[in-house]
Amino acid sequence: MTRNIQAPRIKSGESPRQILTQDFKSLGSELPISGGWGYTLEDAVIIDKNDPVVPDKIPFDGVGLEYVFVEKRIYEELIIFRSKEEKCSDIKWNLQHQKLASHSDRWYDNLVFEVTALPDRDWKELKEEWGGPHGFGTPGFDMNAHAAKRDSRTIRYITEYWFDITSFYGLDCLGSKVDDNETKEDDANVLVNIFISEMAALEKQEPFVAKQLKLLRDGNHFEGMSTDFIFYLMDHRKIGQIVQDIYAKEHKPLMELLRDNFFEHDKVLFSLSDQLLIEKCKEELKKMVKEDQYVDKCLKMLRDQALFQDDDLFFEFHLYLLGKPISNILLLLGDRGMDFDIIYKEVASMLY
Repeated sequence: MTRNIQAPRIKSGESPRQILTQDFKSLGSELPISGGWGYTLEDAVIIDKNDPVVPDKIPFDGVGLEYVFVEKRIYEELIIFRSKEEKCSDIKWNLQHQKLASHSDRWYDNLVFEVTALPDRDWKELKEEWGGPHGFGTPGFDMNAHAAKRDSRTIRYITEYWFDITSFYGLDCLGSKVDDNETKEDDANVLVNIFISEMAALEKQEPFVAKQLKLLRDGNHFEGMSTDFIFYLMDHRKIGQIVQDIYAKEHKPLMELLRDNFFEHDKVLFSLSDQLLIEKCKEELKKMVKEDQYVDKCLKMLRDQALFQDDDLFFEFHLYLLGKPISNILLLLGDRGMDFDIIYKEVASMLY
């Protein structure tokens, strides 16, 4: 049975804005935030739509920023702020519920997440058991016993996030006030149907939109799509407004709407066996190594064991691949109990 632990809390003299900028160069710049780590209302993360680092003439995605912060805080809690002996791997998180709250003329978004992970020492033991000479694929390997051990070693905690969203609450993506009288009369399901209809109409009119939706229908993870597509939809006055209205009712951001209504990975991947998924993973990485020197370099280091000696580099490589279309296959294999480093190592041995 999964072991419940007390939710960790970061304690630091530096602000979250400073720490995240230092630790995650991939962010590109500082986040438009101030305040605390968001563990309580009093410690809320203040999202500032008018912060100087916010680019001009680009729709402000406050909700997307919340989810970026959620991810980074979890990595800080379970990896960066922990001693080497306490660091974790195979980290996953799921939204449990979300609500709006008002206090002292300010608006807050409260998110509650379930987080699970494996301490590195247990993760390495399970990895060796899975990939060893008597591991997965050999006649004596007991998959049920391995899964039970994995479950018993997994830690779990529930944690809260409080965001002060006053700067952008009640505004559409272009910064205009949303007319509450119009949206309150519509049922959320009706709004989603309108969103789908508008997207279908736009798909027929705009080749760019048609191309991006085809990526989704072909099973490509939305994070592998063009960022310009997200900006395009949020900047579209009609669709952008519908997305804002849906979020006001259901707290469902644009990326979730796209995934729920257009992402058809189930029929593409879910019926495949683990071995066929690994074969598909190998095919995708074969394409990537020809065009991406970083992937080529990291896979060679994986084959030679060098990447395992640098936790930061392995972590960066893992995050890099999760931002590519291949992430669908990797995440599905992860859900089936396979460790990512074993997957990468096996594929690397096949490629070189």
